Amino acid sequence: MKLKNNLNINSQSATVGRSCLKLGENVAKIILNPVTRQITNITVYQKNLRFKCKRCATFCCKLGGPNLTKGDIERIKQAGYKTESFLGPVQSGRYESMITPYGCLRNKKDGSCIFLKFNHEKGSYECAIYDVRPILCRLYPFEVETPSPNFIIIKIISCCRGLNNADGELVDRRFIINHIVEAIFGLNSEKTKKKVHRTNSSL
Repeated sequence: MKLKNNLNINSQSATVGRSCLKLGENVAKIILNPVTRQITNITVYQKNLRFKCKRCATFCCKLGGPNLTKGDIERIKQAGYKTESFLGPVQSGRYESMITPYGCLRNKKDGSCIFLKFNHEKGSYECAIYDVRPILCRLYPFEVETPSPNFIIIKIISCCRGLNNADGELVDRRFIINHIVEAIFGLNSEKTKKKVHRTNSSL
C-alpha cells in the first residue's frame, strides 16, 4: 500500500508553508525479508546529504501535531503532562501502515502543535517536549512510501532547515538504521536495536 504524500499536514494547517511542502528525490530504499522483517538491503541514493535537527520549529511544528503511538503517549505523560491536555482524536490518512495510532497531538487555533512555544529570551519558537517528542516528529523531514510490505522508500521534505548543513550527520546506512528505521518501527528495546544493527553490519 502506498502512503499519501504530505501526511504530516492536517486540514487546519495546510496553508502554512505550502510552497515548500513537496517531496524531494528519493533518499534511500529499504528491502525487508518478508518472513523475518529484518533489513536485507539498504540502497542510499543521496550520497552527500546531511541532516541535523536545528530545533528551529520553523515548519514541522507549525503544521500541526502528528498521530501518536501508545509509547508516544506514555512518554509525554511521564514528562508531566495530563492526557486530556494534549491528546486529540486520530487523524486519518497519516502513516496508517507505519504506526498504530492511539490519538493525535492537539493543535492550537492557528493549526500549530500545542507544544510549540515561543521562547522570549531566545526570540524563537521551540518544541516544549523535544526530548520526548513523538515518533513521527523524530522522522521529520523524512517521508515514507511503502509500494509493497517489504519495500520502503525514504524521501525528504526539502524545506527543512536541518538539511545540508556543514555540521549535519551524513545520511548513510548507519544514519538510516539509527534514526529513520527506529522512528518508523518504534524500535525501543535494546534487544531489537541490537538485532537490527547486526543485520545492518552484514549489508
